[in-house]
Amino acid sequence: MKRFFSNMNYLIRRIIRFDAKLFWYVLIEVIVGLVIAYIGLRLTQDLINMVAQGVAASRLIRRISVLIGLYALFGLVQKLASHQSQLVSQLFRVHELAEVTSALQSCDYQLLEREDYQKTKELAFTTVQQDASLTQIFPSNLKRFLEQLLKIGLFGAMLSVIDRRFLIYIGLLLGLVIGYRLFQHRFIEGTKAERGRYNEQYRYINRVTGNFQLAKDVRLFRVQPWFETIFEDVLHKLRRITYKRGLVVLGGQFISGLLILLLTFYGYAVLIRQLQAGLINVGQLVFFIGALTTIAVSSSDFINVIFDLIDNHGDINHLRRFLNYPPLFNHEAKEPIPQTIETIELKGVSYQYPGSPQPLFDQFDLTLSKDEKVALVGLNGAGKTTLVKLILNLYKPDEGHILINGIDNQQFAVEDYYRLFSVVFQDHYLLPLSIKETVLQDSPYDEDKYHWVLEKSGLSEVIEELPLGEDTPLVREIDPEAITLSGGQHQKLKLAQALYKDAPALILDEPTAALDPLAESEVYRRYHEHAQDKLSIFITHRLATTRFCDRILYLEEGRIIEDGTHEELIGLGGRYQQMYDKQAYYYQTGERR
Repeated sequence: MKRFFSNMNYLIRRIIRFDAKLFWYVLIEVIVGLVIAYIGLRLTQDLINMVAQGVAASRLIRRISVLIGLYALFGLVQKLASHQSQLVSQLFRVHELAEVTSALQSCDYQLLEREDYQKTKELAFTTVQQDASLTQIFPSNLKRFLEQLLKIGLFGAMLSVIDRRFLIYIGLLLGLVIGYRLFQHRFIEGTKAERGRYNEQYRYINRVTGNFQLAKDVRLFRVQPWFETIFEDVLHKLRRITYKRGLVVLGGQFISGLLILLLTFYGYAVLIRQLQAGLINVGQLVFFIGALTTIAVSSSDFINVIFDLIDNHGDINHLRRFLNYPPLFNHEAKEPIPQTIETIELKGVSYQYPGSPQPLFDQFDLTLSKDEKVALVGLNGAGKTTLVKLILNLYKPDEGHILINGIDNQQFAVEDYYRLFSVVFQDHYLLPLSIKETVLQDSPYDEDKYHWVLEKSGLSEVIEELPLGEDTPLVREIDPEAITLSGGQHQKLKLAQALYKDAPALILDEPTAALDPLAESEVYRRYHEHAQDKLSIFITHRLATTRFCDRILYLEEGRIIEDGTHEELIGLGGRYQQMYDKQAYYYQTGERR
């Protein structure tokens, strides 16, 4: 219960920070709705009494006209308030969608690979994506709760003037129904996982039996009886649990209907005795019957909205957990970012992927120095890209430290730390920006530097051939005037981006994997020219491109098993030399060309 109120308070505070007027609109709706309900009953009472008393038609019309006018006026106010509350609720949902999206975009990279984070993210997005999502319907549910509560309280108080036991019976009715509904809610929640499992099995069997690719095996190996046996078993379990859930829900409807019927019957009996005793007139009888009916309807809706709010509480919990998901990295600067990188040291670094039986790196040590050109080579799964992600602070070591100029990299704000590296990955994803915006990213515009970068990267030649030049958009799904870059053009764009950022360290993670050896050689030549005064790390499968590196590290299963220059490793006759020989044909072909 404490968590429930905490979550409600959390969402209400978020709404207030967005636009506190939303609660004024809700309050106006509630109060006006209450007034309208009262005027509607009073109109009927006055009409019956005035007719019974033989009041003149002109006076009757005036009285009714006033009440109808008030009814229409309050109805208009209620509609205007409802329109505004719905509009602000929708805008709040869009705002929360932006908040969730922003949280996803700015989260620590490593979290994106965690199953728990992905589940939390998916549940959070369900609270903000659709018009029926929590963040849009919560103000409406809050309005329903307050409106029905006040109706029950107001009309119950009026009926208690006739018989004080009305309030006791109403309280008893609500308590009993809410108690049963809590049991029903827990039962349904408790069986949700089991029912979901049976539904998944049912869908799997339907999917497999209708799979054309499996149809041959089903017939040739006569497995149809096996499928039928499994299908019947799953269907039996699904029917059984669905039947139980149906009985529990039906029980709740029966108890609720019976108690409301008993309350209504008791109310009618009391009112008829009051009328027979002359304590109330016919108009008052009609008024109180209307009040009794309103209580019955409001009680049902009040109970429903309580459980809607309980469901909302679960959704709020998902949203709250995602927006407050604890970060892995330091986001507050404890040390200033250095202007240059003299050394990168990995000391006793261990890292294990979630679900992996053993660590990829175990007490790993490595020192890289300024101006070194280092190549990381090895078979797939050796740990090359993971090592780079650890250095970049995309992954956090389970043990050990990564030092930049002798300072633990966790002492730097991670957003500032990323400024130390110009990185080109093999993934060819582009944002819906222009060529110029892609080159600049978030760096300030320097005209001389910008044009120098275009010339050095060879991108100027690409831009000159485009009608829109540097303003050409890059993602056709977003902009119909966008272009699709070739592999070579894309590499020139990424080189220009790295040149413009001009970070102290350059890292290339197989960016030329899709290019032929000749085009790859040209790309690496350009990067090599750019990296003369930088610490550079190159990941590649094509060993011809490692010749220009000062140092080559051959990784295998998270360990450096060979370390040296190209000539030294060839002379060693180990794994590097074996890999080089296997690729010799491609190198020779490239040299002949």
